[in-house]
Amino acid sequence: MINLDNRITLKEKIREARHWLGFLIFIFFVGSCVKPTKVISIDGKTMGTTYNIRIVVVKKMEIDESKIKIDVDSLLIRINKQMSHYIPQSEISLFNDNTSIQPIKVSTEFYSVVLQSKKLTQLTSGAFDITVAPLVDYWGFGPSASPLESGQLPDTLKILELMEFVSSENLVARDGQLIKSNPNTRLDLSAIAKGYGVDEVFMQLGAMGFTDYMVEIGGEVRCSGNNDSGQPWRIGIDLPELNTPPGKNLQGIVQLKDRALATSGDYRNFLIINGEIHSHAIDPRTGFPVKTRVASASVVAPTCAEADALATALMVLGVEPGIDLINRLDEIDAALIIRDGDGIYRTVISNEFKWAE
Repeated sequence: MINLDNRITLKEKIREARHWLGFLIFIFFVGSCVKPTKVISIDGKTMGTTYNIRIVVVKKMEIDESKIKIDVDSLLIRINKQMSHYIPQSEISLFNDNTSIQPIKVSTEFYSVVLQSKKLTQLTSGAFDITVAPLVDYWGFGPSASPLESGQLPDTLKILELMEFVSSENLVARDGQLIKSNPNTRLDLSAIAKGYGVDEVFMQLGAMGFTDYMVEIGGEVRCSGNNDSGQPWRIGIDLPELNTPPGKNLQGIVQLKDRALATSGDYRNFLIINGEIHSHAIDPRTGFPVKTRVASASVVAPTCAEADALATALMVLGVEPGIDLINRLDEIDAALIIRDGDGIYRTVISNEFKWAE
């Protein structure tokens, strides 16, 4: 991730760039200072990636940055212990290992994310489904050792077998408890957990009294108010070139104010079989990686959890069904970058999506 903080004075314009470890999104601060502000920067690691927080405050304010970081880290550690399937003793790992078909009591946060996920599954006609875990593992994109490695042909019969466990209908949420109708049902929250984490930190900072800030986890972003130039936060979206480092080429920039943005793409995490690239995005309805020509999907939404999950769903749905879905939803916009050939890309946007100038 690149943070460009451009300040214009009467004598000169100073441009400063610093590389952030991120996934798909780049943060830009552009404009002129209109008030004596300072930016508090808090960075750390979580969910197998990094987080970055920028808080704009009046210079004379005394802020305990170490206390903010401790509070943020504590919150993210708790979420990670609930929703990371890379932690053997996490709540989701224990739930996945539990083959009981009796009600299983789960934490309020875990239950809330599952409820929202089930609604998004219905909204996207099954393109987003957290019960996809067995397929994700089989294709080598999960924490478990996979029988399928780069270059190895998939076993269609094995995929059909795993498909019996993949359906949100196999999971009942009731009274703070989850019930598996199929004991082999397992969950993967990776397409919504980072967005949820962003939202939780975002609300935590708001409760502290801050009004102008940005929260980013692994490329998923939510912004409040304005940057230190008094302008909406500017977020750059990568051109989805395979194996290209973050920030080398941008497709465009969007402005965010009290909104969230998440991007899903096929160009940093993929499998090659017989020279063909297979995306890490698995279609829960077929059991196979998506083949929609959508190289990346960026979604702007009120919350980052929504944006995160819908970006994944758009990778699965493809161009026309995906854009049609977004155009039917209130306060949600999207941009799909389509790979038409070697080095040839085009962008399809929803009705209300706008690139920044």
